[in-house]
Amino acid sequence: MCVCLPRVSSRSKIKDIGSVEPGEQIDLTAGVRIQCTHHFSDPEVQPGKLDIVLVPGPDPTSTYEKPVTDWLAAQAASKDTDILSVCTGIYLCGEAGLLKGKKVCGPRGLQSQLKSKFEGATWFGEDLRWIQDGNFWSCGMLPPPPALTFALILYPSIPFPGIS
Repeated sequence: MCVCLPRVSSRSKIKDIGSVEPGEQIDLTAGVRIQCTHHFSDPEVQPGKLDIVLVPGPDPTSTYEKPVTDWLAAQAASKDTDILSVCTGIYLCGEAGLLKGKKVCGPRGLQSQLKSKFEGATWFGEDLRWIQDGNFWSCGMLPPPPALTFALILYPSIPFPGIS
């Protein structure tokens, strides 16, 4: 599951993208839920169509289907798309192969587990709260709702709907 922001224009809206059908709820950590607006296979959210893909924090024990991780990897391969991993979103990013060779952050309390699970990354989560490496941004935690906080920092003029 991913929370995504489309190419920025005067009519930009947040797209809540997931592997569930539009209208279904997506559970995140800390009891946060978002309503899916697009399935990851929808043509409008394919690689090259999004500026930013926000990957919020799922349960760290979640598993992901290959089409989902392939979709995220293809988004990251697009030089025009930034991937923003928040909190335990780093697990999905790791499963999609985005961490190898990157400088990354994750939740402080999970650093040793992350280091052993996703080798090949350089971990800064014990020292930094966020880091950028190319088009990949990662952070340990942000105050809820994380997607909104990250998006407001980058695009303060875009109207954001409520997240329950």
